[in-house]
Amino acid sequence: MDLLNVRVKITGMPPRGRRDDCTLAKGFADRGRGVPVLTDEGWQKIEPVLAAVSRRKRANEIPARWAVEAFLCKARTGVPRS
Repeated sequence: MDLLNVRVKITGMPPRGRRDDCTLAKGFADRGRGVPVLTDEGWQKIEPVLAAVSRRKRANEIPARWAVEAFLCKARTGVPRS
């Protein structure tokens, strides 16, 4: 448990993401819409489409919902790709 004893000192503001570089965010902005949060209802609508086009499942593959949520989060927050 000693590994979890961490102190963090914030020395300034985090760098601002370059939201204008995200084409997904731009697509929503061009249509006058905010980037949505993926709800269970929304996932039920898109999951069959993704399942129909997905390739074989790999052991190290992340779930499709996580990937979609990550895309939307990036578009919403403007966090740059790492």
